[in-house]
Amino acid sequence: MPAEWFALDLGRGELATMALGLEHPERIVLLDDLLARRVAEAAGLQVWGTLRVLLEGKKGGTDA
Repeated sequence: MPAEWFALDLGRGELATMALGLEHPERIVLLDDLLARRVAEAAGLQVWGTLRVLLEGKKGGTDA
């Protein structure tokens, strides 16, 4: 995890999510905070928000 991330106003959960995303770049990370999303996307992570999860569930025919 880049050390400069610790200087940003990110929570422990957001940092942990991004760290796991870096360890598993084939996975999608779920973040809703705008700053966290921008940092994760700049790091090359694929980011979805809660709304995207709900829309994907609806598109897939599930009763989410």
